[in-house]
Amino acid sequence: MSTTILHLTRGTADHSLALVRAFAAEHGEALCSASLLLGGPAAKRRCLRLLSRLREALSLVRPDVLDLIEIHRLLMLEHVGDPDREETARFVEIDPIDSRVHDLCLLADRLLELLKALAEGEDKFAAAAKAAVADWAA
Repeated sequence: MSTTILHLTRGTADHSLALVRAFAAEHGEALCSASLLLGGPAAKRRCLRLLSRLREALSLVRPDVLDLIEIHRLLMLEHVGDPDREETARFVEIDPIDSRVHDLCLLADRLLELLKALAEGEDKFAAAAKAAVADWAA
């Protein structure tokens, strides 16, 4: 992420939006591809809607943060094992030696770093991000 963006907006509500936009610019396509692979067409549509909202946003809103958290849960395979979830069926189809598995792990790590950065902020999203980060650390 650009240090210029971080410097200009640190300590403001715009700081969170700048962080998320920088992440989306670098990883948005990969997030949507991963969402499709792990969660199907509905998950990809959710990702695309998030990216569209971020492009037009004047500030980061709670639904955007919740979507980021849900995408991270998808990447972390949180719902795999539940026979009623599409993620379980999709996960079974992925070969563990597929090169995309490593890419998915890296993407999950980068998204967690973003959520941690949001959690360190002093804006209204810090509490939600802190709770999500604490869940994954446990």
